[in-house]
Amino acid sequence: MLRVADFLLRYPRLIFGALVVLSVAAGLYLLVGGIRFDYNLENFLPADDPAIQEYKAFTEVYEPDDAFIVLGFETDDVFSFETLTDLRTMTEALEEIDGVEDVASVTSIENLRGTFDGVEVAPLVGEIMNHPDSLRSIREAVLNDSLAAGYVVNPAGTATALFIRMDPALNSFATRGAIIDEAEAAIAPFAERYDFRWSGYPYLRNAYVTLLQVEVLRSISLASLVIVLVLIWMFRNVRGVVLPLLVVWLGVLWTITAMMLFGSSIDVLTSTLAALILVVAVADSLHLLAKYYDGLGAGLDKRTAIRQMAYRLGAATLLTSVTTAIGFGTLATSQVVPMKRFGSFTAIGVVLTFAISLALITTILLWTKPPKKEQIARLSMGGFNRALLWVDDFTERRAKAILVAGAIVCGLSLAGASQLRVNSYINDDLGPRTQVYQDIRWFEEQIVSPFRFEVVLTADAPDAFKDPALLQTVEAVEGYLAAQPPVNRVVSPADLLKQLNRALRADSASAYRLPDNADLAAQYFFLLELTDEDALRRFVDFDYGEVRISAMMNDIGSAEIKTFQRDFDAFLAETLPPNVEATKTGTIALAAGLADYLVESLLLSLGLAFIFISILMGFLFRDVKLVLISLLPNIAPLVVIAGLMGVTGIEIKPATAVIFSIAFGIAIDDTIHMLARLRQELQAGTPFRDAVRATILGTGKAVILTSIILFGGFIVLTTSVFQSTTYMGLLVSATVALAVLADLFLLPALLHVVGPKAAKAPVPEEPERIAA
Repeated sequence: MLRVADFLLRYPRLIFGALVVLSVAAGLYLLVGGIRFDYNLENFLPADDPAIQEYKAFTEVYEPDDAFIVLGFETDDVFSFETLTDLRTMTEALEEIDGVEDVASVTSIENLRGTFDGVEVAPLVGEIMNHPDSLRSIREAVLNDSLAAGYVVNPAGTATALFIRMDPALNSFATRGAIIDEAEAAIAPFAERYDFRWSGYPYLRNAYVTLLQVEVLRSISLASLVIVLVLIWMFRNVRGVVLPLLVVWLGVLWTITAMMLFGSSIDVLTSTLAALILVVAVADSLHLLAKYYDGLGAGLDKRTAIRQMAYRLGAATLLTSVTTAIGFGTLATSQVVPMKRFGSFTAIGVVLTFAISLALITTILLWTKPPKKEQIARLSMGGFNRALLWVDDFTERRAKAILVAGAIVCGLSLAGASQLRVNSYINDDLGPRTQVYQDIRWFEEQIVSPFRFEVVLTADAPDAFKDPALLQTVEAVEGYLAAQPPVNRVVSPADLLKQLNRALRADSASAYRLPDNADLAAQYFFLLELTDEDALRRFVDFDYGEVRISAMMNDIGSAEIKTFQRDFDAFLAETLPPNVEATKTGTIALAAGLADYLVESLLLSLGLAFIFISILMGFLFRDVKLVLISLLPNIAPLVVIAGLMGVTGIEIKPATAVIFSIAFGIAIDDTIHMLARLRQELQAGTPFRDAVRATILGTGKAVILTSIILFGGFIVLTTSVFQSTTYMGLLVSATVALAVLADLFLLPALLHVVGPKAAKAPVPEEPERIAA
């Protein structure tokens, strides 16, 4: 590190020029290319995952559920003349929008109707007349139709939905946004009469991205405010505030540019990346500036103080940046794509910001005047020293009691952690405060969920599903699904055949049944091809060897979905003949598949973080005892947090699964600073007891101050509209608070009880090479 320090001091103009050129280039790249935001459930799982491959194969044949934007509202009576008239006007206006293929509503939904010539496809609702008998007839026709009731209107006739089907070829953020904007304009004249609700996967995706864009700006602003307040309190001068801020903002700029260069997008996890880098990486600048002030306070001239800062604290901040990067970087092993992306780029950002911090601060300090004596004296903070002296005395006198108390707390926490549950939702990240979340819940409670659970039955021969026996099997599967509480509505080819049979028999309700022989079934399918082939092909392939059963289902969470699927699999095993296979897919099934990856990712990333950081600590301290002493104060906060999560019911999901690796990588930084300082004192010949006191006094202030910034930076995330971000901010800030208590109390207690011999072990490197 000494060579790096000398290089920085020898070529400051070259280094500063390189930083300016790279930063301007990054800014121009983002200005021209823009920042990509996206939310797509398919992108949560790896491309080679069987569930993703099955979903993509399904969408190539049948329409996916991300083709529908859903609009709904509640009223006293959907079948009043005024509401029906409004619905027809709205439907016609929505159908005129470019990119909209059709709109299903009470006034436009079609069914098969018997005629003198056979059957025809016609709207359930014809002319709307303001007469009680006419309105009663419309109510009966719609509510008695199995494809309309529970879909475009609820059974009570008090809530209605309009399903806007988009052209799949136009399904992009820009075109979705244009369609949504035009749809909002089309219904604007009715906004005073109805409280409109929006849902559907396309609407959710665009609303999500819009919230993300606001979230990134808000989190950066709040994190920057926290940093500014702490820096003003610490340094009370422009340089001490502006320089660290400039460093971390450049780090954010470089990191986001790297993301865009690698083709990544901002999602709910990476939306926190900027704020995380701000609060995590500012600690490097804080430590470097504090070391510079210490050198000046010790009587060193400016250049010597900068050189000492660069090579001594440069090594320390490099090491702590590496451990933090390891905590994030282990998430890159995850199979959950947002977790992989988040871990990779945050780790890159931490290392980039360290490099910017060391280079820029060294350069700027060379070109500016040293601080005044009163500003240097400001950092001594006598109140801190008195408190730290009390901590030093307390941890020596009560060392064993502290260890016993820590063991008891960890034991209780492990019991609480046993109640942890893995569970994720499609709309997991949206908090209850958002209108999008409230609208989704409204649809689930009032009419129908926009999310689908799809079942594809595939036979081993063409024309297999013209067999009445197999059609009855389809009907049985449909009936099973319809009977499940989370399922709102189920549609299959059996419904089309039963509707056709009724239409051919004078619309008799008793004729709503499947054909009872193969010839009749074949004739019905042929008649459907002639009459309404588009509707038929949504549920049957061209050779009649495959059928689709589509269930609209509430987002009940991956844990409940897995139970639902397990019971459904048992039913299928008993019901399906040997020549028929079932494939389960749809957004609901994809959400369920995420749970297994979360558990695997959590265990793997945390395990790797422990292994890599243990190896690093072993290389640094060369003693097993000291490595264990360094790890225990950082494992304890994670155990306590896991226990609190279990007791309070906070579940493992993408945003909460990452906090353990993140928190471990961040928390161990302070332990490294303290143990490295201890080794330096001992190498200099300081008696062990005095070395511990010097460590607490010399490093304790920096530990507390950096922890205040970390805590403040993470706690601002709890103001997010995204529930997952709120949990991340709450849990990581709590871990930071616990970690600083562990470093100030548990670590010295461990040193007093088991550490003296380990701490005195010789190190075959000069002291300045040990991070301090």
